[in-house]
Amino acid sequence: MTTIYFRQLAINGGLPVRTRAWPLPHLVDGDDEQRLLSVLRLDNWSNGELTREFENRFAVFCGSKHALLVNNGTAALKLTLLALGVGLGDEVIVPGMTWPSVPIAVIECGADPVPAEIDNDTYGLSLESVREAITSRTKVIIPTHLFCSQTELAPIVNLVRREGIYLIEDASHAVGAKRCARRLGSLGKAGIFSFNQKKLLACGEGGCLVTDDENLYERAKSLREIDPESRGIPSTLPATNMVSEFQSAVLLSQLEKLPSKLSLIEQRAELLRSLINGIEGVETLARPIGTELQTFYYYCFKVAGTRNISAVRNALAAELALPMSGAYRPLCDVSVVNTALDLRYPSLGTRLSKRLTNCLAAHYSEAVRFHHRALLSDESAMSDIAEAIYKVVGILRRGC
Repeated sequence: MTTIYFRQLAINGGLPVRTRAWPLPHLVDGDDEQRLLSVLRLDNWSNGELTREFENRFAVFCGSKHALLVNNGTAALKLTLLALGVGLGDEVIVPGMTWPSVPIAVIECGADPVPAEIDNDTYGLSLESVREAITSRTKVIIPTHLFCSQTELAPIVNLVRREGIYLIEDASHAVGAKRCARRLGSLGKAGIFSFNQKKLLACGEGGCLVTDDENLYERAKSLREIDPESRGIPSTLPATNMVSEFQSAVLLSQLEKLPSKLSLIEQRAELLRSLINGIEGVETLARPIGTELQTFYYYCFKVAGTRNISAVRNALAAELALPMSGAYRPLCDVSVVNTALDLRYPSLGTRLSKRLTNCLAAHYSEAVRFHHRALLSDESAMSDIAEAIYKVVGILRRGC
């Protein structure tokens, strides 16, 4: 790679590596528009035939028997937990670094989220940490497949089978990912997905649970909406977690385009991996053995040997005109999961304050990530990204 313009970073007034605009994150065409217009002409705008059609198609796509579409990923997780009978006195193991809605859903069920350490290669749950966190009260483990890698599930699946614990996969970042002939999200008791505006499969806001368990599906379905005509006294009160036919229409159209979108993103991401893995101090998250399709919601890599990872992120953003972030903030430092002032759950979530080494390092010391929209660009854009990383890391690691 050239070093001609490496004397000054763009953030300090030097020439940026790239000024061209990046693609939009969603592939929208006439099919999306036509489906939305067709819904406008229907007399039913909520929970109709399009919702059921998407649920059927998405279940097949995931290799599951059932899919239940809801208003967001948090609702999908909460309904799954409630359908499994999770409540007061139960413990649920979650990654110490994940999106805050995961422990919040646990707390709203009346259970206690217990954080476990992550693996430094994948940012997925560490098997050893999970073993240490299990008690007689553990009812569920929720591994999250983060960014552009995946939790090593096989040993955790074997563990939960021996211990009689439920496994719920948080595959919100990994829709379509495939390993050992199975889609992620289909390996546990249930899998949950998010379809918000940033996701690889998106409809603005939405979520889904998939499962092979008939009882879990029917139970979750009964909790998705309030039906005053239903008979019997519920053990858990239902809520309104429906989606509109507009969201379902967009999801159907986007699902048809998803395989080609994921294939393009993976090709670009693997090209980028080959370009940056030789840069001193730079390491991408692992692609586990047996992975047939890796998804890249965010492209995430680690940078070692810098005194200030925030400076790396900010400098890269300036070089590429592309927002850069770190790994998620560890739950121990996320104030919105603190229940001290919430009179409903004052004693739940207190263990989330546990400080876990790898979770802290990922956010505060090493991780850099950017949105998958950049991976929808051409191959020259991958060279731009690699050039910017080489430039920024080289200068900042030398303290220039």
